[in-house]
Amino acid sequence: MNNLQVLVAQIGTRSARAQPRTMLLDESDLPGDGWRLCSQRSWRMGAWGVPPSDANRRACQAGLFTGSRVFKQASPTRWLSTQVLQFASILDAQSEVPGMQERLMPNPRAKVTIVDERTIHGHRVAGLASLWVFEQLTVGLERPTYTRYVAGNVEHVVMMLMCTGNRGQWPWDEVMSIATMQSSKVRAIISNRTGPSRLSR
Repeated sequence: MNNLQVLVAQIGTRSARAQPRTMLLDESDLPGDGWRLCSQRSWRMGAWGVPPSDANRRACQAGLFTGSRVFKQASPTRWLSTQVLQFASILDAQSEVPGMQERLMPNPRAKVTIVDERTIHGHRVAGLASLWVFEQLTVGLERPTYTRYVAGNVEHVVMMLMCTGNRGQWPWDEVMSIATMQSSKVRAIISNRTGPSRLSR
Protein backbone atom coordinates (compact mmCIF):
# COMPACT_ATOMS: atom_id res chain seq x y z
CA MET A 1 0.00 0.00 0.00
CA ASN A 2 1.70 3.22 -1.16
CA ASN A 3 1.33 6.71 0.29
CA LEU A 4 -1.33 7.74 -2.25
CA GLN A 5 -3.41 4.66 -1.44
CA VAL A 6 -3.12 5.48 2.27
CA LEU A 7 -4.44 8.98 1.66
CA VAL A 8 -7.29 7.80 -0.57
CA ALA A 9 -8.26 5.13 1.96
CA GLN A 10 -8.74 7.80 4.64
CA ILE A 11 -10.96 10.16 2.65
CA GLY A 12 -14.16 10.59 4.61
CA THR A 13 -15.55 12.30 7.67
CA ARG A 14 -14.16 11.62 11.11
CA SER A 15 -17.45 10.04 12.18
CA ALA A 16 -17.49 7.79 9.10
CA ARG A 17 -13.96 6.56 9.90
CA ALA A 18 -14.83 5.97 13.55
CA GLN A 19 -18.16 4.21 12.91
CA PRO A 20 -16.82 0.68 12.19
CA ARG A 21 -14.61 0.73 15.30
CA THR A 22 -17.68 1.17 17.50
CA MET A 23 -18.86 -2.25 16.27
CA LEU A 24 -15.65 -4.11 17.12
CA LEU A 25 -14.93 -6.13 20.24
CA ASP A 26 -12.38 -4.81 22.73
CA GLU A 27 -10.10 -6.48 25.29
CA SER A 28 -12.77 -6.64 27.99
CA ASP A 29 -15.00 -8.72 25.70
CA LEU A 30 -12.47 -11.50 25.17
CA PRO A 31 -12.26 -14.72 27.23
CA GLY A 32 -9.49 -15.15 29.78
CA ASP A 33 -6.85 -12.68 30.92
CA GLY A 34 -3.78 -11.09 29.37
CA TRP A 35 -5.26 -9.72 26.14
CA ARG A 36 -3.79 -6.54 24.66
CA LEU A 37 -4.69 -4.52 21.60
CA CYS A 38 -1.87 -4.74 19.05
CA SER A 39 -3.35 -2.59 16.31
CA GLN A 40 -6.52 -1.04 15.01
CA ARG A 41 -7.28 0.76 11.79
CA SER A 42 -10.06 1.83 9.48
CA TRP A 43 -10.08 2.58 5.76
CA ARG A 44 -12.55 3.37 3.03
CA MET A 45 -14.29 0.38 1.50
CA GLY A 46 -12.82 -0.63 -1.86
CA ALA A 47 -9.90 1.80 -1.57
CA TRP A 48 -7.13 -0.80 -1.57
CA GLY A 49 -6.34 -4.49 -1.49
CA VAL A 50 -7.76 -6.97 -3.97
CA PRO A 51 -9.63 -5.55 -7.02
CA PRO A 52 -12.94 -4.22 -5.67
CA SER A 53 -16.19 -5.98 -6.46
CA ASP A 54 -19.30 -4.07 -7.54
CA ALA A 55 -20.52 -4.24 -3.94
CA ASN A 56 -17.24 -2.75 -2.71
CA ARG A 57 -17.42 0.02 -5.28
CA ARG A 58 -20.95 0.92 -4.17
CA ALA A 59 -19.78 0.98 -0.54
CA CYS A 60 -16.88 3.24 -1.50
CA GLN A 61 -19.20 5.60 -3.38
CA ALA A 62 -21.44 5.73 -0.29
CA GLY A 63 -18.45 6.78 1.84
CA LEU A 64 -18.54 3.65 4.00
CA PHE A 65 -15.55 2.35 5.96
CA THR A 66 -14.23 -0.96 7.21
CA GLY A 67 -12.45 -1.35 10.54
CA SER A 68 -10.28 -3.99 12.18
CA ARG A 69 -8.58 -4.77 15.48
CA VAL A 70 -5.83 -7.28 16.27
CA PHE A 71 -5.34 -8.66 19.78
CA LYS A 72 -2.69 -10.89 21.35
CA GLN A 73 -3.02 -12.97 24.51
CA ALA A 74 0.08 -13.50 26.63
CA SER A 75 -0.68 -17.02 27.89
CA PRO A 76 -1.42 -19.08 25.97
CA THR A 77 0.19 -17.08 23.17
CA ARG A 78 -2.50 -16.66 20.54
CA TRP A 79 -3.97 -13.96 18.31
CA LEU A 80 -7.41 -12.76 17.40
CA SER A 81 -8.35 -10.38 14.61
CA THR A 82 -11.83 -9.02 14.06
CA GLN A 83 -13.05 -6.93 11.15
CA VAL A 84 -16.33 -5.34 10.08
CA LEU A 85 -17.11 -4.24 6.53
CA GLN A 86 -20.03 -1.92 5.83
CA PHE A 87 -21.94 -2.23 2.56
CA ALA A 88 -24.58 -0.11 0.87
CA SER A 89 -27.29 -2.79 1.20
CA ILE A 90 -28.08 -6.11 2.81
CA LEU A 91 -27.94 -7.84 -0.59
CA ASP A 92 -24.45 -6.46 -1.22
CA ALA A 93 -23.27 -7.75 2.16
CA GLN A 94 -24.76 -11.19 1.50
CA SER A 95 -23.11 -11.35 -1.90
CA GLU A 96 -19.63 -10.78 -0.45
CA VAL A 97 -19.57 -13.54 2.16
CA PRO A 98 -19.20 -16.54 -0.24
CA GLY A 99 -16.03 -14.98 -1.70
CA MET A 100 -14.24 -14.40 1.60
CA GLN A 101 -11.74 -17.21 0.99
CA GLU A 102 -10.52 -15.61 -2.25
CA ARG A 103 -10.05 -12.31 -0.44
CA LEU A 104 -7.84 -13.63 2.36
CA MET A 105 -4.55 -11.74 2.30
CA PRO A 106 -1.52 -13.65 3.67
CA ASN A 107 0.57 -11.93 6.32
CA PRO A 108 4.06 -11.56 4.79
CA ARG A 109 5.58 -11.48 8.29
CA ALA A 110 4.02 -14.80 9.32
CA LYS A 111 6.68 -17.50 8.99
CA VAL A 112 4.26 -20.33 8.26
CA THR A 113 3.40 -22.62 5.38
CA ILE A 114 -0.20 -23.60 4.60
CA VAL A 115 -0.46 -27.39 4.49
CA ASP A 116 -4.24 -27.75 4.29
CA GLU A 117 -7.39 -25.64 4.24
CA ARG A 118 -11.05 -26.54 4.38
CA THR A 119 -14.55 -25.22 4.77
CA ILE A 120 -16.19 -26.35 8.01
CA HIS A 121 -19.89 -27.24 8.12
CA GLY A 122 -22.38 -27.74 10.93
CA HIS A 123 -21.89 -24.55 12.98
CA ARG A 124 -24.38 -21.77 13.69
CA VAL A 125 -23.93 -18.25 15.08
CA ALA A 126 -26.98 -16.49 16.43
CA GLY A 127 -27.88 -13.43 14.36
CA LEU A 128 -25.29 -14.10 11.67
CA ALA A 129 -26.55 -14.82 8.13
CA SER A 130 -24.67 -16.35 5.16
CA LEU A 131 -22.33 -18.08 7.63
CA TRP A 132 -18.85 -19.02 6.34
CA VAL A 133 -16.54 -21.11 8.55
CA PHE A 134 -13.05 -21.95 7.35
CA GLU A 135 -9.79 -23.38 8.68
CA GLN A 136 -6.19 -23.14 7.49
CA LEU A 137 -3.69 -25.63 8.88
CA THR A 138 -0.15 -24.28 8.89
CA VAL A 139 3.33 -25.26 9.99
CA GLY A 140 5.49 -22.66 11.73
CA LEU A 141 9.12 -22.64 12.74
CA GLU A 142 8.52 -24.67 15.89
CA ARG A 143 5.15 -26.46 15.76
CA PRO A 144 1.90 -26.90 13.84
CA THR A 145 -0.37 -23.84 13.89
CA TYR A 146 -3.74 -22.90 12.46
CA THR A 147 -6.15 -20.08 11.79
CA ARG A 148 -9.89 -20.48 12.21
CA TYR A 149 -12.20 -18.05 10.42
CA VAL A 150 -15.85 -17.16 10.92
CA ALA A 151 -17.65 -14.67 8.68
CA GLY A 152 -21.19 -13.69 7.86
CA ASN A 153 -23.44 -10.67 7.61
CA VAL A 154 -25.55 -8.82 10.14
CA GLU A 155 -27.88 -6.89 7.85
CA HIS A 156 -25.61 -4.63 5.71
CA VAL A 157 -22.44 -5.33 7.73
CA VAL A 158 -20.09 -8.26 7.13
CA MET A 159 -17.99 -9.37 10.08
CA MET A 160 -15.00 -11.68 10.00
CA LEU A 161 -13.19 -13.25 12.94
CA MET A 162 -9.72 -14.78 12.62
CA CYS A 163 -8.30 -16.86 15.49
CA THR A 164 -4.65 -17.94 15.20
CA GLY A 165 -2.46 -20.05 17.47
CA ASN A 166 -0.86 -23.42 18.02
CA ARG A 167 -3.21 -26.27 17.23
CA GLY A 168 -5.53 -27.00 20.12
CA GLN A 169 -5.47 -23.42 21.44
CA TRP A 170 -8.68 -22.34 19.69
CA PRO A 171 -11.48 -24.90 20.21
CA TRP A 172 -14.45 -24.29 17.94
CA ASP A 173 -16.87 -23.68 20.82
CA GLU A 174 -14.72 -20.76 22.01
CA VAL A 175 -14.37 -19.37 18.48
CA MET A 176 -18.14 -19.54 17.99
CA SER A 177 -18.78 -17.91 21.36
CA ILE A 178 -16.61 -14.93 20.39
CA ALA A 179 -18.26 -14.78 16.95
CA THR A 180 -21.64 -14.61 18.69
CA MET A 181 -20.43 -11.72 20.87
CA GLN A 182 -19.12 -9.88 17.80
CA SER A 183 -22.35 -10.46 15.91
CA SER A 184 -24.39 -9.18 18.86
CA LYS A 185 -22.28 -6.05 19.16
CA VAL A 186 -22.68 -5.26 15.46
CA ARG A 187 -26.44 -5.73 15.69
CA ALA A 188 -26.68 -3.52 18.77
CA ILE A 189 -24.85 -0.66 17.03
CA ILE A 190 -26.95 -1.03 13.87
CA SER A 191 -30.17 -1.02 15.90
CA ASN A 192 -29.16 2.07 17.85
CA ARG A 193 -28.17 3.93 14.69
CA THR A 194 -30.90 3.04 12.23
CA GLY A 195 -33.91 1.81 14.15
CA PRO A 196 -35.87 -1.18 12.87
CA SER A 197 -36.46 -1.98 9.20
CA ARG A 198 -34.87 1.11 7.65
CA LEU A 199 -32.04 -0.51 5.73
CA SER A 200 -32.01 -0.91 1.98
CA ARG A 201 -32.23 -4.47 0.78
